[in-house]
Amino acid sequence: MIKILVVSDTHGQIEHAVECIEKEGPFDRMIHLGDQVEDAIRLASWLGIEQLDVCAGNCDYPSEGVGEKIITIDDVKIFMTHGHKYGVKYTLNRLFYRAEEVGAKIALYGHTHQRRMVEEKGVTLFNPGSLSLPRDWKMKRKSFGTILIENGQFHLEYKYLK
Repeated sequence: MIKILVVSDTHGQIEHAVECIEKEGPFDRMIHLGDQVEDAIRLASWLGIEQLDVCAGNCDYPSEGVGEKIITIDDVKIFMTHGHKYGVKYTLNRLFYRAEEVGAKIALYGHTHQRRMVEEKGVTLFNPGSLSLPRDWKMKRKSFGTILIENGQFHLEYKYLK
């Protein structure tokens, strides 16, 4: 089984990312969906995280990562982006169509600081929320996500700090 830690929107509050990593470790890979990808790069260096994927967000410098990325793990194709270029604060349509276009089973995004999971025509859209400034309308808890992949099957889950 492959375990992936998914975080987004840390905005320099690295102590929350450290807490998240300590709570969820060990894991095989870490994904940071933008807005202070430097946090993830620094953590990977400090903690020896070998498998790190990052996407630059609207608060990152363009040199800090690509705007979107596609990876395949155990036959599960994952499309990842921060989401601001897909208008995710207003609709998930553009994100869904891009994920469908590249043949992804999972589309990861951040930007809204709100946890969300939607399944549409075989594509699961997943936002882990924010480790720094959660904006969920009901439960403003710092959140992140995990993906478990085994034999081409996957399970996504929200997790919370404290």
